[in-house]
Amino acid sequence: MLIGKRAVLAFSPALVGLYVPAQASAAFGPAHGPETIADWRLAVAADPFSGERRCRVWARRGAVAYSRGTIVIRLPRVFNPSEAMIHVDDGVPIRWRDLVPEIARLDPGFASDRDGRRMLVPAELLKGRRLVAVSADFGKRPRAYRIAGLYEVVERAAALGCRPIASVG
Repeated sequence: MLIGKRAVLAFSPALVGLYVPAQASAAFGPAHGPETIADWRLAVAADPFSGERRCRVWARRGAVAYSRGTIVIRLPRVFNPSEAMIHVDDGVPIRWRDLVPEIARLDPGFASDRDGRRMLVPAELLKGRRLVAVSADFGKRPRAYRIAGLYEVVERAAALGCRPIASVG
């Protein structure tokens, strides 16, 4: 037999503290977004229990996101960490493995990437840049990702009261 929330609460006083009515969650303000800024999308969610705000920042095309001080690039296939290279605005090539200590400092859980397709790049390295090209393995053709406008979105997220987190699908 199915019973409603009110019936459960009437019979179980210990559960009363777990139920947050809709009016209480509205006090923290509605979720915001998604809003589009340049080539980026920004969505804000508010936790009705803690009042904490979290942002999700991702590129409209879905392959790039921002997380904990890093740019997360979702590659089409598994990359070779020892051979992968990046170019920022047609600059000098940088070996991805040389960035690993900085990435580990910014996001200690980065090594838990289960499918081997997420490449993290320190966002500070890309500040004010327009394009990052990634060569996933020796001799592979590089793939370019637009990053122009990212910092405007990160600043907007901060103005809305949250720190961006990512979810790259």
